Amino acid sequence: MTFTWRPAEPYWQGKYEVNRPGQEKPEVFPVEKRYPDLLNELGAEGWELSTVSVLDTVVSTNRAGFQNAGMPVSLSWTFKRQAS
Repeated sequence: MTFTWRPAEPYWQGKYEVNRPGQEKPEVFPVEKRYPDLLNELGAEGWELSTVSVLDTVVSTNRAGFQNAGMPVSLSWTFKRQAS
C-alpha cells in the first residue's frame, strides 16, 4: 500500500493519494487533511511504515539559510501488513 503527496500549483494546493491493494483508483484527500492524521489512521488499520521515497525535488534559493538547497516536493510512503 502506498501513501503519496502530489504537489500542485500553487504548491500548498496539493493532495494525498492512498493506493490500497486491489483498489483500481487511489483514495484522494485534500491538503487540509493533515498527513500525520492520515498516517495515524493507516497505523490504526494495522499498516506498518516500510519505506519513504522522494519522488521529486526542487532547488530553492536561500532556504533556511542555505543557498541553493534541494528539498523534496513529492514523497511516497510504502506500508506493509500481515496478510489475513
